Amino acid sequence: LELGLEKCVTFHGQVNDPERFYADADLFVFPTLLENTPLVILEAMAHGVPTLAIRADGIRYLNSHHEMIDDGRDGLLADDEKDFSRKLASCIREPDNLTTLSLASRSRVEHDHTKTRIGDRWERLLLDLGPNHPQLLPTSEGAERR
Repeated sequence: LELGLEKCVTFHGQVNDPERFYADADLFVFPTLLENTPLVILEAMAHGVPTLAIRADGIRYLNSHHEMIDDGRDGLLADDEKDFSRKLASCIREPDNLTTLSLASRSRVEHDHTKTRIGDRWERLLLDLGPNHPQLLPTSEGAERR
């Protein structure tokens, strides 16, 4: 309200059918500072909607957005709130630049986030850890891990 955006922005609250919003969206704006692997980013990407989010710095911004978004290829990552505002303004001024990001975001989900690909990564992780992995071996007081 302070910015006079009430005619441009609507907060819908909880919705059970977000597909209609993705179908109308050009960009998913995700300004959160602290979030651990938000599936909503993948959901937006699966609908061909690239995301603008803030990149983790390990101090103030604690998230995994950089693991989900390849900045400038399938979404946009800002370094801080000021950069976020600058990138958002650029997207509003030049929305046609989002077309390439949109196609790439959908493609990334189709390639990297299928059940098979995720299952393969879990299998590799578990095999790498294996039953004899030092972190999984029990230890007793004074005994070294094998």
